[in-house]
Amino acid sequence: MSIVESYEQKLVEFNGSELLGVKTDDGKVYVGVRWVCEGIGLTEDQMKNERKRIKNDVVLNKGGLNLTLPTNGGIQDILTIDVEYLPLWLAKISITPTMKDNSPEVVDKLIEYQLKAKDALAQAFIHNPANQYLMLSEEDRAIAYFTQMKEKKLLEVKIEEYKPLITFAETALKSSDNILVRELSKIVQDEGINIGEKKLYQKLRDWKLILSSQREPSQYAMNLSLFVVEENTVNTPYGVKLSTTIKVTPKGQVYIIEKLKKEHSKQLVAN
Repeated sequence: MSIVESYEQKLVEFNGSELLGVKTDDGKVYVGVRWVCEGIGLTEDQMKNERKRIKNDVVLNKGGLNLTLPTNGGIQDILTIDVEYLPLWLAKISITPTMKDNSPEVVDKLIEYQLKAKDALAQAFIHNPANQYLMLSEEDRAIAYFTQMKEKKLLEVKIEEYKPLITFAETALKSSDNILVRELSKIVQDEGINIGEKKLYQKLRDWKLILSSQREPSQYAMNLSLFVVEENTVNTPYGVKLSTTIKVTPKGQVYIIEKLKKEHSKQLVAN
């Protein structure tokens, strides 16, 4: 996560608290992680855990960003998260039976943030004011409505699609096991994507991860540590023969399944 200069910064009122919203030069909107945690009512230790989650999570890390911002305490580096990733992050904060019993107000606020915080930030930075919206023609309002519904559907699909990926990524990255492409194709099918070994190899060729002429990792894939090539000796009637086997690393497993999930999500939305 890099450090960039902010473009537009404002405090957005939400659910009795304030959210720090920032719009960067590229037009993306980010929200201060600390402000979300404080608004929900998390403890200092819980806030630290959430910061670690965003920085270390293979998916959430892509939405995290350190911004250099002016605050009451001076210029500080603030951890923020892209509002497109906000519902996904909040969905990962589990509501445990203990939380329900000991902190029911935190549970209520968490649910409220999960459902509405992103819309509040989007309204503050992106959406047109109500009076400008009413000035649109009926046709333009219909287009705006259906565009919003399509974006909402895309986000809902993205969240549901990434939930099993997050669980898989946490397990895979803790593992040291390298697996065959054939074994990965079975895992992919368990994740709800109907693709066999042959089609998976074709995908890897399309993505330039393996060479088209033979089943050998490209230099690009090797630089990313997505594959390993294991060499073995085999005794044959004609002497000792050297054979090579391509295996997918834990990092490669997450990388490939994530790309397949993205393609699958786009197809679902398109349909």
